[in-house]
Amino acid sequence: MDDVRIQALIHAVDSGSFSAAARAMGYTPAGILRLVGALEDELGVSLLERSSQGVHLTRAGEELLPDLREISVLMDRTRRRAHTIASPYEGTVSLGCARSVAGSWLAPVVAQFVDAYPDVVVQLREGATPELMGWLTQREVDLCVGGCQPKRFWEPLGQSAYVALVPADHPYARRVSLTLEDFDREPMVQINPRRGTNTDALLAEKDIHPDVRFYTSDLTTAKAMVGAGLGICLTIDLVGSVAGTGAVVVPICGVDPFVFGIAHRGWETLSAPAAALVRELEAHRAPKLA
Repeated sequence: MDDVRIQALIHAVDSGSFSAAARAMGYTPAGILRLVGALEDELGVSLLERSSQGVHLTRAGEELLPDLREISVLMDRTRRRAHTIASPYEGTVSLGCARSVAGSWLAPVVAQFVDAYPDVVVQLREGATPELMGWLTQREVDLCVGGCQPKRFWEPLGQSAYVALVPADHPYARRVSLTLEDFDREPMVQINPRRGTNTDALLAEKDIHPDVRFYTSDLTTAKAMVGAGLGICLTIDLVGSVAGTGAVVVPICGVDPFVFGIAHRGWETLSAPAAALVRELEAHRAPKLA
């Protein structure tokens, strides 16, 4: 059964006229009429009737239209699947990523990936690690890059030391390093508070209670807030340049580095483009974590 004939019927019914169906499909009204007539000949029943108010379904058309719509959907799905089989490295990959990793470590990796697979679109969604895992569970992303998730398919890719962002005129700016205890009761600009971030977990584990004056989900905004003297900030050394912000970076001692890795629901769940992105990410794994 020719899908173009079915589409001609559906467009004519939905728009109420052969002329509107012709405009939608790029045919002449006579061409739409011929396509519908050919479908009627194939099925052996009359599907449409014309009146001064436009075109209307016959009784047979009313009974058959739901099945014809379903056939059209199935044929379209079949064509798309066949195209994917023939050209597997096309389509879209949805990638969740921790914000601190997305703008630094991840960016050049994705750049190399899209250079190798120009027909694949990578949709990036940024959030805290618990959010990423929720999106993965709900199948809102294909894979994600974030903190350790031992109960999932997860493998490490890299690590980053914890650092403090400090106003340039703050006494801490003259220190060689800080400890987490230096954050206790100290005015603080916090990134993604109360969202299960690794920095949240570190502070809670040490029973440290900063005086959180401001918070943001954006690292660039955090740098500006710190530079303006609104507090100090705990993050990782993937923070990028702070030049011109009025903030300086001071290392944190006595804390294990943040280890980030890739998580997904299993190889059997990955499309060909998603699996290719996983392999690209693995190829950039830090040697000490390989």
